[in-house]
Amino acid sequence: MATRRGCAIVALAIICLLELALQCEAACYVVDWKMDIDPHWGKGIKFVEGDILVFQYRKRHNVVRVGNQNFERCTTSPYDIKYTSGLDAIRLDLGANNFISTGSTEDCAKMKIKLYVAELKPR
Repeated sequence: MATRRGCAIVALAIICLLELALQCEAACYVVDWKMDIDPHWGKGIKFVEGDILVFQYRKRHNVVRVGNQNFERCTTSPYDIKYTSGLDAIRLDLGANNFISTGSTEDCAKMKIKLYVAELKPR
């Protein structure tokens, strides 16, 4: 099991490096997705279009990319993107915000973050 997880982490690192090679200012950030995550995680980071968040979490949890209304209410809809592998890479899109939350209504209040994503500007 540990070997598979190690291989997955290496594969994600390679994906992040390839992404960085293609977009000089994009970056890869690891999120330790667990109960009581700091809701202001990433506050000091200037996220740009193309950055990648790598979520590590226990399989009993998941990560769901939701809109603002579902983020505030801790709900999900069939249109939200749900990740369940325990090790997921999510590329951030340009826009006002990316909302990422667990799909469990019991855990959502303690497992959600809200990010602003700026436009990627070439050097």
